[in-house]
Amino acid sequence: MGNSDYLAAFFHVLLPMAFEFDPELVIVSSGYDSGIGDPEGQMNATPEVFAHLTHFLMQLANGKLCVILEGGYHLKSLGESVCMTVRTLLGDPVPQITGEMAPCLSAVESIQNVRAAHKSYWKWLAYEDTSFLQNLSTKSHLLKKANSNPSTEDESRITKNNNTAKVERFLELHMKNILFPVPPIKTATTGSEGSEHFFPQHVQLVKEMDKTEIKALVSGFYADLVKEDKTLLSLGSMFVILDKILKKEVCNGFAASPSAALSAAVALRHSVRFGFQRVLCVFVGDMQMIPNTEDGKILVINICEKEQSRKTSCKHYISLNWKEDAEGNDFFFAVLGLILPVAYSYQPNLTVIAVGPNRNLGISGISLLVALLRGLAESRIFAVIEDTEISLMQSVAKALVGASTPPFGIYVPPTQEKVNKIKTLRDQFQQEWKMLQCSGKLSDFIFNSVS
Repeated sequence: MGNSDYLAAFFHVLLPMAFEFDPELVIVSSGYDSGIGDPEGQMNATPEVFAHLTHFLMQLANGKLCVILEGGYHLKSLGESVCMTVRTLLGDPVPQITGEMAPCLSAVESIQNVRAAHKSYWKWLAYEDTSFLQNLSTKSHLLKKANSNPSTEDESRITKNNNTAKVERFLELHMKNILFPVPPIKTATTGSEGSEHFFPQHVQLVKEMDKTEIKALVSGFYADLVKEDKTLLSLGSMFVILDKILKKEVCNGFAASPSAALSAAVALRHSVRFGFQRVLCVFVGDMQMIPNTEDGKILVINICEKEQSRKTSCKHYISLNWKEDAEGNDFFFAVLGLILPVAYSYQPNLTVIAVGPNRNLGISGISLLVALLRGLAESRIFAVIEDTEISLMQSVAKALVGASTPPFGIYVPPTQEKVNKIKTLRDQFQQEWKMLQCSGKLSDFIFNSVS
């Protein structure tokens, strides 16, 4: 089992159970036997995955998390993995995850069997279509073996024998590749003098872009998007924060806008023009300006109350119709069952979160979304929010600086209609975004394993 298998287990089993249980304290028996090179565990988890798992758990119990060291029998692997865990607990940005984002067959089998065994005990599983899979991975392995090339098996055996000697060298290079200099400023926004008391202590105020500079930039590259002078001038805040994120001068930031849809559209084009190849956009509310996503450089997840007539869902544009329950919060089900698996499959190098008009989620749901997405793209997040949403802006600012996620509200299990919506999207996109896979039949996997 590798990185994607542990992430899948968190998305599809552990985290939904934990959010329903709503703990007051989280204790982690933190054995690192699953780390690459460990002679006991014989797994392939690389150190950065422990940073991601720790980051997820920090969103529970108002951040009360106790990590207690247990096993781990390869000193280099153990040391790097513990270091990743501690850095995350201290609030450092989480490194990009490595490896193919697709759970292996035995992981999918285990996930489905655990969900089937626990269905009668957990409300979030009540409407899930779960059934036991018997020896799926074993049957697939035997079929694969029958069709395998003997020379390939010999090569695999040689690789295993040399594995121990190679692990330390691999980890040396691997850590150099994934570690990065942390920007000097964690979170930034624009504002006038005296407005800093509206936001958490670690939010730094920066000066807006000069009006002449804005006009020159917009007329050169974004004139087709910006039609009115009053909206043009409002982009000054967006440009200066986004540029600091793109240049890695700050980790993340947020901006107020009279038109979040326009600001998001310009931000996405500006990021791609800057050179970013994978930009994730999560838009909450009515997205009046949908960007071109055909080249795969932008992936849009639009969370809206009603079906968007302007565009149908496709690989790089996913529309999720969702309205938060008035009695409590059930949005975690959509975040863990769809949004995070798709986002981790895509592996963005920048995340843009926009909250526009007619938002269909409460402040706690949006804050949780921001907090969990901080685990991606080395925490490079740009959030743009309608300028009338002061309370939401304050809550998002807290999530961006790494403050404990606010109480999620009264737990409400998702309705059958909502479960069906997630299941439909999961079935539609699980071949493109493989971290959605949490169930299957033997016939689903035999072809893949043979081919």
